[in-house]
Amino acid sequence: MGEIIERRCWWIVAAIAAGGLALRIAAAQGGLWLDEAWSAVMAAEAGTPLGAFLHINHDNNHHLNTLWLQLVGLDASPLLQRTLSIATGTASILMAARIGARRNASTAIVAALLFALSPILVTYGSEARGYAPMLLAFLTAIDLIDRWLAEPAAPRPAIPLALAAFLGLLAQLTMAFALAALGLWTIWSLRKGLALWPAIARLWGPAAMASATALALIFVPAWLGGGMAFGAAEPFTLAHWTVGLWQAFGHTFGNAWGFVAIGGAALLLLGMPIGRLAACGYAALLAAPLIVLIAQVPNAAVARLYLTASAGALLLFALLLGNGFARGQRGMAIVIAACALAIMGYACATLVQDRRADPARALTAIATRAPTGADAAVERPRSDAILIAAAASARYPLQIRQTCPAARFLFIERDGAEAFPAVPTHCATRYREIAGDTVQGLSGTQWKLYERSDR
Repeated sequence: MGEIIERRCWWIVAAIAAGGLALRIAAAQGGLWLDEAWSAVMAAEAGTPLGAFLHINHDNNHHLNTLWLQLVGLDASPLLQRTLSIATGTASILMAARIGARRNASTAIVAALLFALSPILVTYGSEARGYAPMLLAFLTAIDLIDRWLAEPAAPRPAIPLALAAFLGLLAQLTMAFALAALGLWTIWSLRKGLALWPAIARLWGPAAMASATALALIFVPAWLGGGMAFGAAEPFTLAHWTVGLWQAFGHTFGNAWGFVAIGGAALLLLGMPIGRLAACGYAALLAAPLIVLIAQVPNAAVARLYLTASAGALLLFALLLGNGFARGQRGMAIVIAACALAIMGYACATLVQDRRADPARALTAIATRAPTGADAAVERPRSDAILIAAAASARYPLQIRQTCPAARFLFIERDGAEAFPAVPTHCATRYREIAGDTVQGLSGTQWKLYERSDR
């Protein structure tokens, strides 16, 4: 009977993962937004895999993603350019369920649902950046350590853990927060068992060397080339840190206040999750926020900085609900899970509809008015990557220039609530707005496209 239940559980998990895949494909529609377009253009300019390591000394260079973008090419469709994140984001659903299944079938299914529907995971699991591969490496490392801690006499997964650490750091540097959390979790879990430091050294020694190698591959070329460039570096403030955490957990569960209400009710009715995996969840939940706070890390208001904390929160919530099912509190667990998933689903529907404001529509508007080719200017140098990537995917002959006389089209993008110019001009020529969009989710580019008024 147990085998039948286990098989049924995995069929359910597979169906959830298929739904998560479909959701990520739906969320991956539309053109590349600013950071994705930057990544694609830099990857093309670097030319070779070696160039990705030696010549792109920029924080927007997420190396595994850059290598993927080089493989598919700048002229690939945005969906293909996002496929690495879609695949690894979907695999994370299965890995979360695998971790949960070591507790009970309910935890596996709930974990799969939460990781499939969490808006922050759908966002980063459907765009051409390195966060989804990093998260998969993190979850893989959790699974490796969790299995070994359950049977310490079994062979240590030192080499697979080292590979997860290496690939995770090459995917995105926030894997460093994950490694800190995993290290703390290991120390906590071994405190009453094996001789602490020898066991930790044997498990983590290869991972430490692999991590040092990955960091050297990233930072030594930057150091030799004059330092790492940053797209933006807002100094740390406590207010930024608070905003970043609030946004991160709001987008993890779809709505920050909804999460507070549902999470509070779940804790009161179902109790605090405890045990080995719960300790991992708490470590992941706390590591990134505390490191950012103590080290005064810049850009503290950026929600993606806390993605590993979001994963920890989801694991804890899955444990809480799974334990509720296992203890016979099925009615309460179902109501709480249904409320949480409904809020997540609504947020994901908004994300799919938003398309990160789909800046490729600017290229479509240009091509509609000038089918054989056109010239365009951008207000900020960074903005040209958006049009370059869109034109390459559409194979449209677009010339981007800043020199006078005035270009026919003018493209302007903004961050957040930053205002657009009331009367846009270029080369002393006025323009009128013909297209534009704003962003509803975590990622995207607010933009407006203008055409010369004399046309």
